[in-house]
Amino acid sequence: MRIIKRFSVGLITLLLLFVDVSHSTTILAEEASNEVVGWLGWRGPDQNASSTENSLPDNWVVGGENHVWDISLKGRGTPVIANDRLYALGYVGEAQEMREVIKCLDASTGKLIWEYYYNDFLSDVIYSRYSIGAPTVDAETGNVYVLSTAGVTFCFDRNGKKLWELSLFEDFGRIPSLPNGRTGAPAIDGDLVIVRGVSSNWGKIQGPGRDRLLALNKKTGEHVWTCTPGIQPVDSSFSTPVFAWYKNKRVMYVGTGCGHMACINVKTGQTLWRYRLSTGGVNSSLILFQNKTLVGIHGKGNPNSSRLGGLVGIELQDRFYESKEPVVLEDKDVAWRHEVMMFTSSPALDKDKLYQVDKKGDLHCISVTSGEKLWVKDLGVDQIHASPLCADGKIYVGMTNGDFYILKPGETDAEVLCKQQLQGGCLGAPAIYAGRIYIHTKEKLYCFGSQSARIPKQKVKEKSQPQIGSAVALQIFPTELVLQPGDKIAFTAYSIDADGHRVEKIESAQLSWKKHPKLPISMNAGFTDQGELLVEEINNPSAGVFVATYKGLSGSIRGRVLNKLPFRVDFESMKLSQKRETEDMGSDYSHPPSSWLGARMKWEVRELEGNKVFTKTLFNLLFTKARSFIGPAYLKDYTVEADIMSEGNRRVMSDVGVINQRYNIALVGNAQVIRVTSNHDRFKQELRYKWSARTWYRIKTKIEKQSDGSALVRVKVWPRSENEPEEWTFSPSHRYAHTHGAPGLFGFAPQAKKRVYIDNVSVYANIKK
Repeated sequence: MRIIKRFSVGLITLLLLFVDVSHSTTILAEEASNEVVGWLGWRGPDQNASSTENSLPDNWVVGGENHVWDISLKGRGTPVIANDRLYALGYVGEAQEMREVIKCLDASTGKLIWEYYYNDFLSDVIYSRYSIGAPTVDAETGNVYVLSTAGVTFCFDRNGKKLWELSLFEDFGRIPSLPNGRTGAPAIDGDLVIVRGVSSNWGKIQGPGRDRLLALNKKTGEHVWTCTPGIQPVDSSFSTPVFAWYKNKRVMYVGTGCGHMACINVKTGQTLWRYRLSTGGVNSSLILFQNKTLVGIHGKGNPNSSRLGGLVGIELQDRFYESKEPVVLEDKDVAWRHEVMMFTSSPALDKDKLYQVDKKGDLHCISVTSGEKLWVKDLGVDQIHASPLCADGKIYVGMTNGDFYILKPGETDAEVLCKQQLQGGCLGAPAIYAGRIYIHTKEKLYCFGSQSARIPKQKVKEKSQPQIGSAVALQIFPTELVLQPGDKIAFTAYSIDADGHRVEKIESAQLSWKKHPKLPISMNAGFTDQGELLVEEINNPSAGVFVATYKGLSGSIRGRVLNKLPFRVDFESMKLSQKRETEDMGSDYSHPPSSWLGARMKWEVRELEGNKVFTKTLFNLLFTKARSFIGPAYLKDYTVEADIMSEGNRRVMSDVGVINQRYNIALVGNAQVIRVTSNHDRFKQELRYKWSARTWYRIKTKIEKQSDGSALVRVKVWPRSENEPEEWTFSPSHRYAHTHGAPGLFGFAPQAKKRVYIDNVSVYANIKK
């Protein structure tokens, strides 16, 4: 298993910008088939929730006819099937013993082959809103990809061996899932696996919170590019990308957390065009019809009207794809529109008929070619996430209350062939393979259909041969780095054409490098004669961008250097050269250390009482809660110490503390407690501790993993003016320990009223007994 310690991020730019986990598994000796077939992703092989299978059941009875098997597994997503192996996300346990899990089952019998458990951490998910998404299987390798609620991307082989994991939160600043827990599914195209989330990375461009898509190398987990397709988000979208060719461009279509339908170049991450569909997020996946019409739906406000919701069809035109800057579409570019409201359920397509369940539980049938609404069928009183599926001339759809329908659509209505009550509500979508339909509810995973599998014929997908044009830029791997003093790394470079296709491989020694001329920050590193990047042996955080040139072509890499253990930061060496007036502090301040992840928009270094201190900002309501990481995600067995203080009075104070190995440890002002959390609904322990505003305290924490897999979270807090006490102040126990995680700093200023301050931060390895 590989925890990514050094990764590549592709800010591919033609313009030079940019767990504890417990593993219980039965490993099988067989090798993966050369041909991986099945329902490999949550939208199915045609990316539109349709199947070409026939002779599927018109009827089934729970516990009776056509009921093949079921298992007890709480879930809210969609299972996938590859070569008669089923992969499903779920969750088990209650309170602090709740864990997420991916299970691999025999699709024919439901028997367990392997399973892997992992923890949520530092998220705000409530009410067990877990596994709202799906695994994804790579057709080339058979590898399985999972995006956890906490934002960890896992890659497993078909036998359950973890090949790599990457924490998007700790490495890229992906903000953990909001209380709704919508995570979505990884998407695979070529050698890329694409994941997403609202993130606040480092630097002026990627520091602001935006909904971003990230492309990783599917075999190594190295990051290839980052795309910011829209504006400031209002939601964390889980719309899954739909891939296609538009002439010579490989593109993907996706909804965004800022309310857009967007088109992105898959090769480079360049946004080609976008259309503002909603004032809320677009969570439903889009439908592409015959590479001509793109359909999207939303359930929030419309930008140019007072009505809620909308289902639209956009006729794709060449002019959308030809500009160097993203084309912003207007309402005049919409071919047809209906007032259908749905926030998270996605449509299904059968030939030219689109089927969509709305918020009220009505099923709509729309002609994509004409835009005409053909009929509406009342199925229930409401609907949330669950999406329909089309196959064998029928529609299969589950409802929020657990009702499941099999319908036969006609020209003016749909006939109900079967209606069954399943145990637990349906929030995912069905999956079909080999004559069977698989359905996951909040309580069970069901298999209905034929007792004997009928392996369907798979359509042979034609491999496109794009035309390669003249080289216009360089694409360099890795293009964003996380390094430590003394590290050395080589690069691979390609020249690429205007569509992002690779033209020629270039040896790294042939590249000429220089620091980005327009950026004030600089990485403590230089290049060898062989073109390798060598980091200086200076234990001081830094970040920067280097530009490479070759025969008139340019490309860039960016990266940050993090301290080795041990290190201490007191902020006194930082120059307060920035200007912004505040009501109670001067105008002079400094941005945080550039390599501290997600810190730029949340913190400033300011002078307080003759010292320079880390200060929580109040001007951005999106970042009233700030978690900023100051080390890599793979660290473990370390101690964090810091001086902390809150403004306020005995009635109104803020929260301030540190992060140690995925535990948030803080003094909570208004509650007057020491609070240790990983997720407020899953693990939150408190100890009454009276502390005062405008008084410095010292906090010290370390995590001790126990032999039974649990953790003791050790906490000391004392007034800084006093000596350190011998005994730990608080030592809560967590049943399933987080085994590693980045150190960080935490501040929460409710309603952006009272600042918090941090100073004299130390991180060092635990002293072994």
